[in-house]
Amino acid sequence: MINPFSLPKTIPASILNNPKNAPVALVDLDRTLCDNNRFYVPADLSEYLQDKPHPVIYPIIQKLIEEKLPLVIISCRPKSALFHSRQWLSANNIFPLLILHRADDDLREDWIIKQEMMLTRVFPAMYIKIAFDDKVSIREMYQKYGINCFYF
Repeated sequence: MINPFSLPKTIPASILNNPKNAPVALVDLDRTLCDNNRFYVPADLSEYLQDKPHPVIYPIIQKLIEEKLPLVIISCRPKSALFHSRQWLSANNIFPLLILHRADDDLREDWIIKQEMMLTRVFPAMYIKIAFDDKVSIREMYQKYGINCFYF
């Protein structure tokens, strides 16, 4: 596991704005793309399949898809929920470039996990054009790196 305090505090502009890097949108699932109030991992992971698309965020994401902006799903759902996440996304016509979930045994704070996933799995091959997340701590982390993060 990476020490989150050893990660860079900023992303160099040469990486962040490099036109050679593929632009992507980072999108959270629970309480962002999925309209639910879940702050827990359900015992029955198929419960994730009952979620409805968020009435505000989903149309925005559909517009980004129409504009050919690739999506990276970055969620703190456990990796064991990956199958159900893929099923939900497919059923809602969302086919992301990449789906990132936390390790099943990783109990660190969400902002630390997402920061690590962003810096080790997304950069430097892609640059983040926009992000969507419901948690204030995660929005603040993205903003610290100069990434516009929205939630409605």
